[in-house]
Amino acid sequence: MIIVSMSLELQRQHENIIIMHLKEVFDVISRIERYKTFKELFHYKIIEGLSVNTHMLKMIDYFKKLSQLGFLWIMS
Repeated sequence: MIIVSMSLELQRQHENIIIMHLKEVFDVISRIERYKTFKELFHYKIIEGLSVNTHMLKMIDYFKKLSQLGFLWIMS
């Protein structure tokens, strides 16, 4: 890895740039995951013969995942 071979002084100089880049990369990944989860949630339908309880637990899992991915629920 390039960072290991960098001098300590050089690492300090570029630390903010590296952190900013990592935040951007992970923000994109999070956005993609939120999109996929919303898509699954909105297309999820109860299956005939499946209990309502099981269906609701699956829906709750989608909402929990969205919360973990940083989606803010605003209730008015």
